[in-house]
Amino acid sequence: MTLYCDLTREPECMGLCMTGGTEVVFTGTEVHAEPPEYRTLPLAVRLAEECDVHFRFGDEPWEPPFYTVPRTVVFARDSRGGYFAAADHPALDWSGPLYYIDGGLVCHRLTPAGKNLADAGESWRQTMVISGEVQVFPDRAAAEQRYRILTLQELLEEAK
Repeated sequence: MTLYCDLTREPECMGLCMTGGTEVVFTGTEVHAEPPEYRTLPLAVRLAEECDVHFRFGDEPWEPPFYTVPRTVVFARDSRGGYFAAADHPALDWSGPLYYIDGGLVCHRLTPAGKNLADAGESWRQTMVISGEVQVFPDRAAAEQRYRILTLQELLEEAK
């Protein structure tokens, strides 16, 4: 059995242990900000200038216009209205897959990802591939038409 749990507005949750073959898939979209002092790091500057990848620093207001299943962490955007996301908290030394969610709410997997993205310049747009790993919806209500999504409290009650 698979349960879907929205962590969008929840405090940090390290994990849940479920029994009986139950899988928990976290859902929602979180926005990650790098510390303001990272703004001048050579990699951040290079990604902004050469690749059109602009990180969120400090408390800059961002609200991505989508909801994802499974959960993603948005960490940058580009000048075309797209957002860059990771499956977990990103950092400037990424090791996991990275995604680009375009203005049409289509999710693409970036290849190359991580530090290699800086070497690609803007050619990353030509090498990304459409990905079914992350499903993108305009909001939670739209995602709930396909998945039964619980809050953390509802999930804990159901697990009793």
